[in-house]
Amino acid sequence: MNFWFRLSLRTRLGIISFTLLVCAVVLVLSWYHDPAHFSYRSGWVIRFGPLLFLFWLAWSDLKKIPWWNWLIILFILLVCSIKPAFWFVGIPVIGYIFFAGRKR
Repeated sequence: MNFWFRLSLRTRLGIISFTLLVCAVVLVLSWYHDPAHFSYRSGWVIRFGPLLFLFWLAWSDLKKIPWWNWLIILFILLVCSIKPAFWFVGIPVIGYIFFAGRKR
């Protein structure tokens, strides 16, 4: 167990995300093989595995975003989860923070 915690956070995230991505592929193939006996309780792996894998790929770029922008993004996501109509404003603001907010 000590070996696991000596790895960097990005490496641990990569191992977990790759494992979840393989599990998602197996679940999709099992659903394609027999959709009548597919358990939808394990559907979170199909959604969360690729998302975590993309987060791992973008790790170096996401690490450059300042901490106060992460607080703004978290607040926007919280407000948009309460009032879904605000997604029309929240998505462009989050896109601006991610892509246009930083000077190169």
